[in-house]
Amino acid sequence: MSNNTVRAAVEEDGEEVLRLLRELASLSNGQFRMDIDSPKELIAVLVYIWFYSTWIGQVLYIEDIYVADGFRRQGIGSALFLEAIKIAEAKHCPRLQWMGRTWNQPALQFYKKIHAQDIYEERGFKVFRLTKDAIRTAAEILESSKQ
Repeated sequence: MSNNTVRAAVEEDGEEVLRLLRELASLSNGQFRMDIDSPKELIAVLVYIWFYSTWIGQVLYIEDIYVADGFRRQGIGSALFLEAIKIAEAKHCPRLQWMGRTWNQPALQFYKKIHAQDIYEERGFKVFRLTKDAIRTAAEILESSKQ
């Protein structure tokens, strides 16, 4: 595990968050339309949203976890995922959900390691989910791998 700090972004991080999102978009041949002038020391980003299920209530959806090239394979993505879990647990969220690219083998192995349910595959993406008990199990796996 690296010595980097996980923290919520603040307004002053805006330009650096945009830089990371531009890098992320380039991986998918996507386009990002905002300009950035001054890079900072931000090396990873977790983007999530809340949605509401009529059957189970509030769900945390991980839109993206991105770690800048050169900082990967150091546990930073795992730390961000654990942070998403902590956010979900603090809100008593019964489900955590996200999608992963079918070609991203390191990510797919990570999801398998934390016992995520592979729900379905569509257009090059797999949809994954952790339910309430599995959220706690995943947290325990990630916390024990930090040590």
